[in-house]
This record gives sequence, structure tokens and C-alpha cells, in this order.
Amino acid sequence: MSTISIYASFSQSSRILRDNWPFIHCLAFPLETANQYSVHPYKWLRYCIGTIIGAEGDLSTSPYSSDGIVDYDEALPEVSTKLFYHITPEERQRMFPIDPHIFKGRSDTLFSSSIDDESIRGDTFREEVGKRDGFNCIITKLCRTICDATHIIPNTKGDEYIEKFTRGRSRDSAGADIITDIDSARNGVFMAVTCHMAFGKRIAILQTPNFAMDSADIDPTVAPNEKRWTYHLFKERPDVCNPANYPSGSEVRMNRDCDPSQNPPAILLDAAYAGLILSQFGTRELKDCLAVFSDNVFYPKGHLSRVEQRTKERGRMLRKRAALRENASDGPDIWDMLLGATYLFRGGIPPPHDVEMDENRIRFEEEEKRRAQDKVDVWIKDIQNI
Repeated sequence: MSTISIYASFSQSSRILRDNWPFIHCLAFPLETANQYSVHPYKWLRYCIGTIIGAEGDLSTSPYSSDGIVDYDEALPEVSTKLFYHITPEERQRMFPIDPHIFKGRSDTLFSSSIDDESIRGDTFREEVGKRDGFNCIITKLCRTICDATHIIPNTKGDEYIEKFTRGRSRDSAGADIITDIDSARNGVFMAVTCHMAFGKRIAILQTPNFAMDSADIDPTVAPNEKRWTYHLFKERPDVCNPANYPSGSEVRMNRDCDPSQNPPAILLDAAYAGLILSQFGTRELKDCLAVFSDNVFYPKGHLSRVEQRTKERGRMLRKRAALRENASDGPDIWDMLLGATYLFRGGIPPPHDVEMDENRIRFEEEEKRRAQDKVDVWIKDIQNI
């Protein structure tokens, strides 16, 4: 089977040299897959690698700078091909790669609107997202009774994470796409529960125009500059957006009548798309390279276990609810009482064997972090000194 392989360059040395950015193998697409998501597949491939590494560049058939830039309107060759993604020194300074653990912690349960999950989300998140999106699934159009408000960046990541990520990715001079609250409605979309389960794992939303594509690259019948959101399905399953009823490539029904600043910013939808592409088609070499960056930026104290994530999130929501209640001079909140009971009975104190396992994991991650820190410092120094 023919394969399209994409290479991109990363700084990997203590020497401060402009050309000290060797190429590594990043993505490998079966030719059939690469041809599936755009009428101009070169443009789609450019978008995929660019949104993963967080830098705008060009695809070339040559590893040498500015040689052999592809014709983005041409068809892909029928044979296995290597492509090299070139970025300028200016883009290297702006480079902000995707976190390979971005979807770690997203719920796998079918019905996520349980008392526990609704408490974690906050009372207003579902209402605000649902009101904006018409209380219907933006993909399937199914009604609110079997739908849920889905966090684009998982709520377990927290406020600090989404602020760091959006600040790192923002290209808006006014900072209008910077999000500081993980439960902001702009970090949500309204979806049927089966779509919610698959979001970021098998389905993603592509917003056009973007740096690599316009909307006519998805649907030639629309104006190139018309804003469009497109649903893409990877690894089809009949129980998740049955392709017979909701074919991949269909337009997503986003609210065009609301204030554009209320819809999810493109950098969040790009992040979800990048995370899916990385998980499905990314090489181990790329994932390991990106983990060095993300562990330093997002997880300086190491990764949290599932128990720790849930405990931290419950505490965050309890504090947020307490602050809101204090401002409103309200009495006791029934959700706080239910959440507190859930905390005690389901996740408050891990059993002894879990504590020991977590301590061993923390020690191991601290050792790994120390070994990786030198590489991180070098990478950041290289970028800052270009």
C-alpha cells in the first residue's frame, strides 16, 4: 500500500545554530486516507502537519530549504512519497506544538450527564453551549434529550492549561481567542452522546478558511472565503455517527447568527483535529519529541493519575461554586452536597495500593523529567536565539 510520509524539523542540540533543526519522521498516511478529506489533498496534509507542530510552513519534496515546493492543486502521486515541511526562522519562534496527551482524561462513558459529571462541568456550561448551538447536535441534528455539551479541551485539563495553550497558539493581535476558563462556552460544542464519546478519537471538526485551506478545498461549490465547519470521521463505526446517515465531509451546523466571538475559536478546533491526527497517524518519534515540550510546559510536576485528575477537578469546581455562591449570597447548593458525597464515597482517598502505585509513578516521572529537562532547555534556547 502506498504511503505519504511527512517529515518536519525540530531543534535537538545544545549548539545555537540556525540549521541545527534535523528532520524527523512525523506522520504516515495511507494514500487512500490522504485523498479522502479534501479535493486538494496536499493542502489537507499541509494543514495536518502545521496544526500539529503549531507553525505555518510549506510542503516540499526536498529536505533542502525552499526547493521543490509542491503544487498544492495537483493530485497526490500513486506511489509512496516523502514530503518535508519547511518553516521560516520567524515561524520557529512562534512554534507551539500540540500536546500528545491533550485528550488524556476525557470520559469514555456513554452517558456523561450523570450527577457527578454535571457537577464537575458546572451548572451553566451545558446551558450556555446548548443555547448557542440551538440545543441540537451540531453534527446529527438530534435533539437535546440525547445530547450533551462537550468540552473541546477536556475539562480535566483545567483553567491554567487552556490559558497556556491558547496564549501559545494565539495569532490574534487583540488576544480575542485566548480562553482563561476551561468551562467557557467557547470551549464547548453541543453533540449527541455518541459523538461526544468519539470526539477527538474518531471524529473532529475542520474549520476553513485556515492557513493552508479555503472552504472550496472541501466543497468546490462554495465560495473560498466562506466560513465553513466540516465534520470528519476517522475509523468508521456504525454506533458513532453512522456514515450512512452522517457522511464524513458533511457541513457542521454552527450558529452563524450569534456574535462570532461566542463560537469556539479556530485554535481550539485545530487543537482537537491535531490531537486526533497525531493519535491516528503520528509516529512514535514525533510523539516522544512533542512530549518533551508539553511535559515542560503543561506538566512540570508530572502527569496526574486518573484518581488525582478527578480529585483535583472536584476541588476546582467546589471552589468555583463557592465563589459564585458567595457573590450571589446564596444558601447551600444541592450540587455541592451531592458532589461532596460523591467525592467521599467514590474518589476522595485512594486505597493504600493506589497510593503506593502513585508514589512509584511520581518517582519514575521525576527521573524522566530530569533526563528530559536538558533537552527542553536546549530546544527553548534554540528557538529564542534564532
